[in-house]
Amino acid sequence: MTTFTIQGEDIDDCKQKVREKHGERAQILQEKTIRLGGFLGMFTREGCEVTGYVPDLPPKPDMSKYASSIFKNAQTNRNPPLLAAGSHAENISKVLQEAAIATGADPKMQELLIQVKNLTEATKNISEKLDEKTAASAEHENIERLRDLLEQNDFDKSYRKEIIGRVRKELTLEELDDFDEVQQRVLKMIAMDIKIYDTSKPVRLPRIIVLAGPTGVGKTTTIAKLAAGFKFGEADGRQYTVGLITLDNYRIAATEQLEQYSNILKLPFAKPIDEDELKRELTLLMDTTDIILIDTAGKSPRDAVALGETKKLLDVCGSRTEVYLALAAPTKTADITEIMRQFEPFAYRAVIITKLDETRQIGNVLSALIDNGKPVAWITNGQESTHEKIKKADRMQLMLHMDGFDMNRDRLQKEIEIGEIANG
Repeated sequence: MTTFTIQGEDIDDCKQKVREKHGERAQILQEKTIRLGGFLGMFTREGCEVTGYVPDLPPKPDMSKYASSIFKNAQTNRNPPLLAAGSHAENISKVLQEAAIATGADPKMQELLIQVKNLTEATKNISEKLDEKTAASAEHENIERLRDLLEQNDFDKSYRKEIIGRVRKELTLEELDDFDEVQQRVLKMIAMDIKIYDTSKPVRLPRIIVLAGPTGVGKTTTIAKLAAGFKFGEADGRQYTVGLITLDNYRIAATEQLEQYSNILKLPFAKPIDEDELKRELTLLMDTTDIILIDTAGKSPRDAVALGETKKLLDVCGSRTEVYLALAAPTKTADITEIMRQFEPFAYRAVIITKLDETRQIGNVLSALIDNGKPVAWITNGQESTHEKIKKADRMQLMLHMDGFDMNRDRLQKEIEIGEIANG
């Protein structure tokens, strides 16, 4: 068996070179992206490198000394039957039968035919073993282990497929054999796929921040946590004057809860019942506060009429309004995707992941966010209303919720920092 490593401009170029140099029997085991050309590490371009092998074939028997005998005896059969279309094995069998008829009782030819048959079966066995070896190489045992880990963390099928494809492409065979290295590389891939929304970038005051989302994701509690965070300087490093508004006139208990929070924090609170009253309350708070936090009624993402009513109220707040979508970490992947799609008309800037402490697997949220290109603004734990329970989104903090991975935290933290600097 002959092995080879070939470089080219892309995978198609590499395949063409493999065919030209090694023929159609060549098997490609792995491909990866490399840098080509350049001078002293500069001016390089992206290329492709493939590795593989060419299987050895068994030697062909020398039929020359029997050729005249075969053709001589075959002349007695003026109209030999044509081979019908069929499998390779069937055709070989028919050839052997025809040869046996042509050679008659010649013992030497009978012996040769037996040898040819044995060689044919041996070639078939070798081919089957090579196919098994190729399949095993393509599905390395560490790929299987990685797939199990990604499923364990509830990443959706499309993102699992993407990550595994990147591992096959970017890791060498030697790196693939080291499962610790595979885990670290995958954790970095996932971390750098996550988009973080910078909530502390300078904006014109007063800010109007709206929390939208379905019922049961913890919007009211999250609003209270944000209010405390902004008031005490934990949200972005400075203290603000804060006002609270609720548009949830359906759940009396939720409204009363937010009003209690506002009394504890000594914040102005309003619960307008229509557009006109909302305009008046906004005008008052914009003159006296830096940040206005607005809680919306929890609606089913399938209730288009209710969502339309909420959207109409929010239009009163103006174009400078910052809308954030609250998503509960334990929500199923399919439901998260549907929620994000239904709330798209709200033009939300980023997502707040709530109830992070209520699940060990967050691949459902992360893969949905990555697939839809949505950033994370804040993450929150538990039901407590204290500001310590809400934090600005952080890649490393999210990666600590990966279940089953053997993580080198120091290495991953450094790689994330380097990646963030490189991405600006």
